[in-house]
Amino acid sequence: MYELKHDTAYSKARGQVQLNAYVKAIRENETDKRYKGRTAIPGDSLNAIFNCDIPSQRYPNKVIHYHTDAEYPGMIFWSYENRKKQPQEEMVAVPKDALEWAKNAGLVVVGVVAVIAGVF
Repeated sequence: MYELKHDTAYSKARGQVQLNAYVKAIRENETDKRYKGRTAIPGDSLNAIFNCDIPSQRYPNKVIHYHTDAEYPGMIFWSYENRKKQPQEEMVAVPKDALEWAKNAGLVVVGVVAVIAGVF
């Protein structure tokens, strides 16, 4: 069983109270046919280092970060985080004769792909 809460001190405290109440209610009513003999265990299926980011539809520059914390078993916390910027391609200045030098060194072959593509 898990309780999902915003990652704030207040939500963590309130979430623990709510989670404990849910677990207690299920354990006290195990004989109820709806539970089919199962009991509630806080935080039994996710490991203590669960992390997941999902793009926010409301805030395009943000992701919703979900994570667990070993100090709060049975809790999943969420918060908005800035999207990590993707590295951009950069222009690089090279000497004027760099291409000619690379051709002479056998590092660049120009025109071969065009010739092969034209044959097929």
